[in-house]
Amino acid sequence: MIGFRVDMNKQIASGHLMRSLTIAKEVRKLGEEVLFLSSDNGVERVLSSAGFSYINLNCDYSDWESSLDRTLEIIQSYRIRVLFTDSYLVSGHVLSELNRHTRVAYIDDFIKKTLDVSLLLVPTQSLDTSVLTEMYRDKPVKLLVGSEYLIIREEFLNPTERADRDRIFLTTGGTDPAGFTEAFLHQAMNHPVLKDKKYTVILGSLYDNTQALKETYRDYPNIRFHQNVTNMGELMKECSFAVSAGGNTLYELICLRIPTVCISLSPDQEALGERLENKGIVSYCGNCIRQPEECTESVISKLSGLIQLTDDECSGLKGRCRSFTDGMGAKRIAKALIEL
Repeated sequence: MIGFRVDMNKQIASGHLMRSLTIAKEVRKLGEEVLFLSSDNGVERVLSSAGFSYINLNCDYSDWESSLDRTLEIIQSYRIRVLFTDSYLVSGHVLSELNRHTRVAYIDDFIKKTLDVSLLLVPTQSLDTSVLTEMYRDKPVKLLVGSEYLIIREEFLNPTERADRDRIFLTTGGTDPAGFTEAFLHQAMNHPVLKDKKYTVILGSLYDNTQALKETYRDYPNIRFHQNVTNMGELMKECSFAVSAGGNTLYELICLRIPTVCISLSPDQEALGERLENKGIVSYCGNCIRQPEECTESVISKLSGLIQLTDDECSGLKGRCRSFTDGMGAKRIAKALIEL
């Protein structure tokens, strides 16, 4: 049995659970049993709809130490031979203790210190991963590093060709602290190239200006607002271009080969945008929190430029997206977990 230790609640967004769930589905396809462990019942709706069982540890989500003994009991009782952990809150000590009783796999999004685990997954493109070989030179750790291990959900694995160039996808992730959505739409509706395009605007679950925004643009039939989305892949596939913050959504757009203008809301997203622009995969426009006006103006300029690319130029861009990732990362990770 493969275990997955992950949380989702009002304090922890869905990203950790969704990438664990994507891998768990691939593990199940390979014939291995799966059991989730979580600090509370926040994961119930998502896991139940996917057909997975879980055990509620009834513990403080921020204190993994408090649930360590209970977790070890479950590992022994259910004969969990690999425990996949996905959290920024777990300590090195807890990982080490767990690794003494089973093989622990861990996603490291920051590479700040050497960890006592059996498998380390570093799929992010926002970090310099060259230090890993030296950090784990004398450690019995299996390293899965790079874009071939990006965790892409199945709904983003089948790109479709869009003949028109009329619809644009817009998202800033779970929230929009800089008010980028409003600023972008204001400028776009007054831009000669962009004003008549159609817009699919995703408002994150934490976005708190929904009603005011809808009221402002109620007389604009070319703008559609969506919140609490469950069919993200379908909405993306309707679009020919995109504006997105960095993170997993950006990887999903790349996997669907949708030419994208990227903004950042944090240092890691900034590093990701810069790296992907250097590879010729996205157009990066800067940090919209630190430089909101310059960032918005850059997005307007680069997006209008993307729309006016020739067919050959668009094909070249999509080819670079295709070579960046094939979207099969979850399958490779599942196989590595079972073989661990």
